[in-house]
Amino acid sequence: KAEKIKILNNFGSDVPFCYFQKPSIVRGIGEKIQPAASFHEFYILLINPLIQISTKEIFERKNRTYTNSPTNIKSGLNRKQFIEILSKSSNDLEKVVIKSFPQVKSIMDFLQNETNSIFSRMSGSGGTCFGLFNDLNDLELAFNKVDKTKKKWWFKKGKILNKIENIIY
Repeated sequence: KAEKIKILNNFGSDVPFCYFQKPSIVRGIGEKIQPAASFHEFYILLINPLIQISTKEIFERKNRTYTNSPTNIKSGLNRKQFIEILSKSSNDLEKVVIKSFPQVKSIMDFLQNETNSIFSRMSGSGGTCFGLFNDLNDLELAFNKVDKTKKKWWFKKGKILNKIENIIY
């Protein structure tokens, strides 16, 4: 598995995570993958400011120290406990990106202050951000608001899948 992750990382930091197709806690530059024992279904809103952000440049700007994220996502957690644990984790690249790209901060502010998202974060090295929602109604309200007021952003809504089976291409 370690050798496979090393090979897959040559194609991109998010490739190993996508390859294994399981909700996971990912650390480092994507090479440390720990499958999450429990993962609740949430509705999700993805938003991107339609700007180019170089992953390579973001990692070059980041010092080589990373926050240790909680790893205690175990079976049996209720939704509130699950979100509390996620809230104690961080995306160490988010501060680096926001410093250079205020558009990403605008998205984070929108998700945190203008929607009923229960958790939001920048994904990977930017600029896509996401908000998690407990129910379809809150997701639809946020989606409609971004659709009416943020025409320059790319955005999609969906539901997080816990596993992928029978993919048809």
